[in-house]
Order: sequence, then structure tokens, then C-alpha cells
Amino acid sequence: MIDNESHIENIQRQFTRQGAAYTKLNYVKNERGLEKIVGLARVGDSDHVLDVACGPGYLTMAFAQHCEAATGVDATDAFLDTAREEAAQRGLTNIQFINGNVEALEISDSEYDRVICRAAFHHFPDPFLVLKEMKRVCKPGGSVIVLDMIASEDTREVKRQDEIEKLCDPTHVHALSHSEFTDMFEKANLECVFNKVGETSYRLDEWIEHGGPDKENEKRIRDLMADAVDGESIGHPVWREDNEIHFAHRGMAYVLSV
Repeated sequence: MIDNESHIENIQRQFTRQGAAYTKLNYVKNERGLEKIVGLARVGDSDHVLDVACGPGYLTMAFAQHCEAATGVDATDAFLDTAREEAAQRGLTNIQFINGNVEALEISDSEYDRVICRAAFHHFPDPFLVLKEMKRVCKPGGSVIVLDMIASEDTREVKRQDEIEKLCDPTHVHALSHSEFTDMFEKANLECVFNKVGETSYRLDEWIEHGGPDKENEKRIRDLMADAVDGESIGHPVWREDNEIHFAHRGMAYVLSV
């Protein structure tokens, strides 16, 4: 059982140390990808949007351009400082960023029309608790949107996936499979009205840089990925291109009706 307070402290340390490298990843602030997510959410001009575990806030800012008000919540002040500075530079006045524990949001019930979380569920010790909070603060008739990597349904493969993720970023807890996500949604009495699979590709070097592992862990990651190129399945596509290893996270976007 992971202690939530200690885990939040680990997240704060990791992303304070590695925030700049994380923000450099293409998917984090790729405008085309962000606009696709906004379109998926079907946000309206009068809507209020909450971005849970918002990180540096680029998705929050994308929503702010299409809705009445957008809020990002995250536990890492370094990310929030970056988000506030960028939002100010863009002249966005309908946006705010707050520090908060996503397992116990200090937000009233039914406050938001759209509640979204991208690329964070694998960091949560209790993802169901976070999902319940997202549902609680969403208005009846609104939508909860979850986007994250999905793990293999093969227990051996997901064990290897989690090992590699934790070697790179110790705040990784567990990548959920599609079946684990759907079981969790059913348990929360949330109806999945749309889902779509996708992939996010990386050069192994840039992905390692975002986590900043020590030399021993980096070598273990590279060895495992080289084995995967040679046929040792880890449940993710892994290949060699121009003498560099590349891989892709398989992901899923879910739209849930409240």
C-alpha cells in the first residue's frame, strides 16, 4: 500500500527536478494534439473545465480558448509556476491554476461541465478514488474525460512495462489495461460513451531524459528496450530507426457521461 502523502512528496521532487525536460516532450504541448482533445470533449463557450493533474498546463490553456473558464489543479508548484507564466504571456484571463491533492479536491460538488485528466492515472496510488473525485465535481449531464497509456492485458508484459516506467520515473505506480479502466468506470457508475485507441511515439533518448534516471537505471532501461527490439515482448511497439531505439505508448481516450 502506497502512502499518498509520501507519494505526493515524491511527485513534487521528481517533477520539480525534471519539469523542464518533461515539458520538452512533443505530446505535452503539441497544439494539434491539444486541439483534438478539446474537440473530443465537445466543450462549449459557457462551459467550465477542470484539468486534473494539469502539469505545466498546456491542455488547460487549450481549453481556456474555447470555454468560459478553465482551472488546472496539480500538486507540483514548479509546474503551476510555469503554467501561470505561460498563461499570462498568452493573455488568458479566464484561467486559474491551483495546488491540490487530486484524491481530495477542495472543490464543491457539481462545479464543472467537463473534468479531464491526461497522462496521469498511471501515477495515482488509488486511481478509483481520483475518478470518484472527478465525477463528484462534474455537473450532472457533464463529461469526465480520461486519457492515458494502456497496459497490455498480458500480466507478464505489464509487469515488464511497469518495471521500465519505474526505472525511468519512480512516481509511476501502475499502467492500467483497457479492461481495468472499463471495470473502474463501471464501478463508478460512469457510462463510457466514446473511446479511441492511439499511440504516442518517442525516441528512447528523449524519453529517458524526461525521467532523468541514474546511470544504473538508465542502463537497465536500455538493455530491456534492446531486448524488446530483438523480440522480447513488452506490450509496446519498440523498433530501431537510424541507429536509435524508438518506442510507442499505446493509449486510450475515454469520454464518460455523468
